[in-house]
Amino acid sequence: TVYVGTNKGLNKLDLAKINIGFIHFDTVKINGKPILSPVYELFNDDENVIWAGTSTGVERLQNGKSKSIGRRNGLCNTVIDAIIKDRDGNYWFGSFGGGLSKYSNNSFSSITEKDGIASNSVSALLRDSKDNIWIGTYSSGISKYDFNYCKAKDTMLFESIVQRKDGLVLIDSNRCVGCRFCMAACPYSSRVFNWEDPKIEPEIAAKEYSCETSVPQ
Repeated sequence: TVYVGTNKGLNKLDLAKINIGFIHFDTVKINGKPILSPVYELFNDDENVIWAGTSTGVERLQNGKSKSIGRRNGLCNTVIDAIIKDRDGNYWFGSFGGGLSKYSNNSFSSITEKDGIASNSVSALLRDSKDNIWIGTYSSGISKYDFNYCKAKDTMLFESIVQRKDGLVLIDSNRCVGCRFCMAACPYSSRVFNWEDPKIEPEIAAKEYSCETSVPQ
């Protein structure tokens, strides 16, 4: 079955019923009622569950059954533009204006600009080969969630700006994504971007990276 999200709802195509020269899409229904809300995102997980981000929340489709998920269930907002599943099986939902929702252990938690993401209007989510989650926004650049670091530290960090124990504020090279929005925001014009590959002595590059020692940078 192929699912197609449009501005007029969610449709599906049964590939087994395709006739030569004729293709017919059916409108997906929930409890007999068609899904007519605009669909902005479709995500098919490893358990063959279809998650549809719509203008009214999320629709979960599996084995011919469906479930509607909205703000009453703890979702951060109704307009959902991005959906992803992380390494531990948690689901992340990016919304327009409400930030992120993380679904874990049968409950939702909200993540907003106050927690460090670049914007509450999330347009895209990507899980990379190292299990990091990249969060694209509509007008404020990209945030990176370092999955392994944050899990080990039991924290939720999205920013690359850190303050060392000695009070020095700097950019963490491991978390910087090169968007340069910090340069635009800095009132002192003290931040610069290195367009060239850094030249680091081999004996320095071999050392474990740490913001506290600035080695290597």
